[in-house]
Amino acid sequence: MGFREWLVRQSLSDRRSGSLASKFRERRWRMVQALLGLTGHESVLDVGGTDVSWWFAGWKGRIVRCNIDLAGNTSGLRVRADGCRLPFRDAAFDIAFSNSVIEHVGTFDAQLRFSREIQRVGLRYFVQTPNYWFPFEPHYLVPLFQFLPRTTQHWLHTHFDIGTFRKTDPFGAIRLLTKREMKILFPEARIVAERFGPFVKSWYAILRDRQL
Repeated sequence: MGFREWLVRQSLSDRRSGSLASKFRERRWRMVQALLGLTGHESVLDVGGTDVSWWFAGWKGRIVRCNIDLAGNTSGLRVRADGCRLPFRDAAFDIAFSNSVIEHVGTFDAQLRFSREIQRVGLRYFVQTPNYWFPFEPHYLVPLFQFLPRTTQHWLHTHFDIGTFRKTDPFGAIRLLTKREMKILFPEARIVAERFGPFVKSWYAILRDRQL
């Protein structure tokens, strides 16, 4: 197995892989349950989730998985929709949940629309995203990749197989967020740091109690 293949395998986030990322997400799932005070019976909207993730395995409450691409979902109630325009009424779910999705929606304006939709449909919510300042970019699996000029990122993407991407894949918009930006996007939320050694690996935006 080559080094790139090993790195990609370690980045797999499903609970069946035994990867480093899977272990991180198992730990994150336990933290989510504690931070939100979950009982396992709440109604959930999982924006961008898949069947094989740790989230809500064996859940007793109603789960709706919402995604543009439904290929990763084979069971339960599935809805094809854009996270920036969710087709649900206000406060439709006890929990709105999204893990490592908001960085993929494009510009900051798009991220703002996404954040407003999460806050609109969930009585409580949890949103996770990688930290912009973490030195290892989690999608391309390259140190400091996010600090390179966009033209350089595009050139590297289209000339090499990097991280989880093949050079023939479309060059997407990945916009990592800072703590300050997370506070702007989720002004009611508690912003929690997920750490890896001395570094903040990810940010969580958490709202446990909303006064209606």
